[in-house]
Amino acid sequence: MMSSKRWARIGMWAALSLSILAAAAWSRSESGIAWAGGSATVSAPSVGPAAGIIDTRIHDLDGRLHRIGVDAAIGPVILVFVDPDCPISRRYIPYLKELAGKQAGEGRSLYGVISDPMLTAAAARRFGRRYEVDFPLLWDASGDLAQRLKPQVVPEAFVVDAHDRIAYRGRIDNRFESPGKLRGVVTQTDLADAVSALAAGRRPPIASTQPVGCYFEAWDSHDLSRVTYERDVAPILEANCTECHTQGGIGPFALDSYQSAKRRAGMSAWAASERLMPPWKAQPGFGHFRSQRFLSDRQIEVLGAWARSQKTLGDASDRIPYQRRTSTDWRLGAPDLVIEMPEAFEVPASGDDIYRYFVVPGALAKGGMIRGIDFRPGDPSVVHHAILYVDYGKTARRLDEADPGPGFSAFGAEGLMDAEGAMPIGGWAPGADPYELPRGMAIEIPPGADFVFEIHYHLTGRATRDKSSAALYWAAHDEVERSVDGLYLATESIDIPAGESNYERRLSMEVPADIDLVDISPHMHYLGRSVRVSAALPGGGEIPLIHIADWDFRWQNVYVYRRPVRLPAGSRIEAVYSYDNSSHNPANPNSPPRRVRWGPQSTDEMCELYLTYLPVDPKDASKVRRAMLASLPRSSGSGQWLGKSSTAEQGRQEPYEALREHGLWDPRSEDLLLSLDESEFSKLLERAESASRDQSDSPDAHAFLGGLLLAALLFESDEERQLEIALAADRALGRALRLDSAHWDARLLRAVLYLVSEEKPYLEAAVRILDSLLQDQSNQESQSRFAKTYVYLGDAHAALGRRDAAARLWREGLSAYPDDAELKARTVR
Repeated sequence: MMSSKRWARIGMWAALSLSILAAAAWSRSESGIAWAGGSATVSAPSVGPAAGIIDTRIHDLDGRLHRIGVDAAIGPVILVFVDPDCPISRRYIPYLKELAGKQAGEGRSLYGVISDPMLTAAAARRFGRRYEVDFPLLWDASGDLAQRLKPQVVPEAFVVDAHDRIAYRGRIDNRFESPGKLRGVVTQTDLADAVSALAAGRRPPIASTQPVGCYFEAWDSHDLSRVTYERDVAPILEANCTECHTQGGIGPFALDSYQSAKRRAGMSAWAASERLMPPWKAQPGFGHFRSQRFLSDRQIEVLGAWARSQKTLGDASDRIPYQRRTSTDWRLGAPDLVIEMPEAFEVPASGDDIYRYFVVPGALAKGGMIRGIDFRPGDPSVVHHAILYVDYGKTARRLDEADPGPGFSAFGAEGLMDAEGAMPIGGWAPGADPYELPRGMAIEIPPGADFVFEIHYHLTGRATRDKSSAALYWAAHDEVERSVDGLYLATESIDIPAGESNYERRLSMEVPADIDLVDISPHMHYLGRSVRVSAALPGGGEIPLIHIADWDFRWQNVYVYRRPVRLPAGSRIEAVYSYDNSSHNPANPNSPPRRVRWGPQSTDEMCELYLTYLPVDPKDASKVRRAMLASLPRSSGSGQWLGKSSTAEQGRQEPYEALREHGLWDPRSEDLLLSLDESEFSKLLERAESASRDQSDSPDAHAFLGGLLLAALLFESDEERQLEIALAADRALGRALRLDSAHWDARLLRAVLYLVSEEKPYLEAAVRILDSLLQDQSNQESQSRFAKTYVYLGDAHAALGRRDAAARLWREGLSAYPDDAELKARTVR
């Protein structure tokens, strides 16, 4: 039986993000449509020099952690270097306070930057209090921001656009003619004008001006051999490392104190220099993502210098009162619903990592529209990552009942992502932000769904207990305007010889309409080596989407674009995956290496790509889905929730009984179906759906429902509805085949479903199914319904342009079944 994974992720994707779905507070731009605080804004095309500033993690003098350019929204950000000892800097503080207030009201951030090797943090804090500075004063402890932006004087202003490029640098206004010489009237407000231009979607009229201020004492001559923990090292660790590397955290050791950092200084410096930590696998510059965790060259240099030195503590006057998150409050506020593992799971001290599923039955009986999700690990020291599913097929509930312990294990054999009716909607990994969709968007959850946690436990040598939970936040139905959709590219054509060190697979998809990509997530297993994804533009050139040069199965992620990436109609998504099945791959699960083919187990391999997107014109959604289906070389499995089922049986339905008695392939059944009006057919379908639920272990009931849905598909003209019904039919047939992989009717119906699609990959899949049915027929007593195999196999070959093969099959069929009307009609052609 072919994998059910394909169609299970089509249509019901609803923002698949294994981990780590981080909602972008987007803006509308030439590179993508999105939202900032619910209102559309415009930003100008990117030109200016690269800044490398957006999403930098740094603390202010009060110990609050900031992510530059992300705190308020993904948009222009203002940084002004100031110096407490410079009178010109001090003179501008009231104006900067006023400007900061205006920008905050429009979703932009203004930061002051204090960067002086001779100034203590305590002195900088006194300056902030004395002048009542109410915007963040960032503490550039080791000159990292100064090294990147290279200010000449203080104050000097920088405007960095949402594309992380310097749109303006220079003076704040023309208040000062020169140091000590003021104008009577300010006539040019360069900084404010630059920001206003970007907010209106234009480039600033002037990209740079000559700033007037006190000479900036550069860091180039600063002696790194004298770095200290308090001033230089702690700011780096606190901003980038201690979220995981804290006492009891998921990191293997703590870095949240002087003693712990001193003890692990060499290891930390080495891991940073090798770019192993912080963990981030996407290559810098090949796509721009939220929540990137990179240390700059300066920061790595500081850690190395301290590790090689006497590891001095430093002066208490340089200490920042870091505000670590220790509150039990949820990060998005009071949730609408909290779901929790029904019982704690006992995590052993040693052994292999554990993947375990925990079912929360009936948590959302009426369905809902989810706008936000947060996750809280019960014991963060052992929870490596988690995925949250909704399961409307009750697969997880049945697997849970069959497992005597809390939850059940299925990873590596038949994970929940392969189960019918299961949909991942969010997840968590250390350092991940909660997922919150912009206003007007939501994930729709069908009624009656169970919630399921998939949790990866990383054993630490200490036995413990975990009882993780998640918080859900609803969107009102009248607030929902659009929902994200998903693309799935994959191939099962994988056969990697033992010893092969550079085996490649390629995926591609033609983009038929303008779309905005929201996030991207490649997937392979242990033999994965690298993946590179780009979009070839119709007029030439390419857009880089993601490049992971050193794949690691343990550090998979959903990479959320900083801003949606616009792909115009006519683009082509292209992905190249490489695998290493040699003994030189330390992650190879087989020693010596053995032949590895496609499969759901972690010791098999996969080649998959997930993308969340928004069609620029919502009417193009079905066109994009069809293009995605056409890109899949093989497809099968469960489909989308149809949403028509009735909860109660209303009396005996004669058409239902007659069809079950005669079978779907009997001419009398065809005549009966054609005689029904819309109301009668709806009742018949409701009866079949009810039987499919009540007889969940009956492959016949599921196959019968799939056949009726196929009949409904043939009489539906609306393209959106056609896709919806096709997915529902495939879901029903997938259930039948899961219960009985040799079920003849279900196999034939699935082949007919693929035949109806008229798409080449599906026609080829139909040929394979029908060929296997012909082989099975030779071992069975001849039945008139078997004639349909010849009918549809010939049709499939004819649709593929193989007229001779089609004619031969119809003749063979007619020889075996001379009374079949359809075969007679085809041979007469």
